[in-house]
Amino acid sequence: MELTGDCKKKFEKWINSYSIIDNNKVMFYIDFEQLNESCKYGVYIDFFESIGVFVTVINNIDSEPFYTISTIGNEITSGILNTRTEARKHSILKANELTNNR
Repeated sequence: MELTGDCKKKFEKWINSYSIIDNNKVMFYIDFEQLNESCKYGVYIDFFESIGVFVTVINNIDSEPFYTISTIGNEITSGILNTRTEARKHSILKANELTNNR
């Protein structure tokens, strides 16, 4: 799961806004690259929601995992994959693509 283009720039600005700097000393920051994949996914979801792109991955007992990506009032895309991990990765790639094409 890696962001590209304008989406990556927006994400970097967004995540850096959570840094706390006091007297030119960094007091807190999110070392995103050190997070495991599940945590990165959660951070991506928060970012996309902050710009109006809503990603949902659902894993039901009786069906394969699926995802939807939507904006307010409009479903943009959806798909079914074999595992929740695949659905997460694919949903982030699609949300990245949507953000870059806006």
